[in-house]
Amino acid sequence: LDSAAQSTNVSVPLGFASDIAVNVNHWFGVEGDISYNAKSVSGVTVGVLTFAGGPRFSMRGNKTEFYVHALIGDTQVGAGFGYGISGSVNALSYGGGVGLNIKVANHVMIRAFEVDYLNARFNNLIGSSVNLLKANTGVVFTF
Repeated sequence: LDSAAQSTNVSVPLGFASDIAVNVNHWFGVEGDISYNAKSVSGVTVGVLTFAGGPRFSMRGNKTEFYVHALIGDTQVGAGFGYGISGSVNALSYGGGVGLNIKVANHVMIRAFEVDYLNARFNNLIGSSVNLLKANTGVVFTF
């Protein structure tokens, strides 16, 4: 799944993302992230599952949190062809991104946006890598 669309009628793969961050101080934390996206085209379903983690650097205002993070982890790309035929391959992935959270209530924020770039390198496929561009939005609970 490359970030460039193959034709004008291909829609974006949909999925979910979830992360947990532990803040060490007001500006530095450690994050764990999981996401899954899938798309079916012509009877073939391709899914991308990513587990990653790394440092998060935040700038906090009264009602906002802007952050930058670096991620390293594992990406699994799998394909199902119907009739019980499927396969998958794992890759080391690394990259980073930015995001903005806006406080709406005590312990509740809205993730206005998060955009991440990841590069997944497949060792078993010579010279093969996949560039992933992910965009997320949602609800954030703080403790």
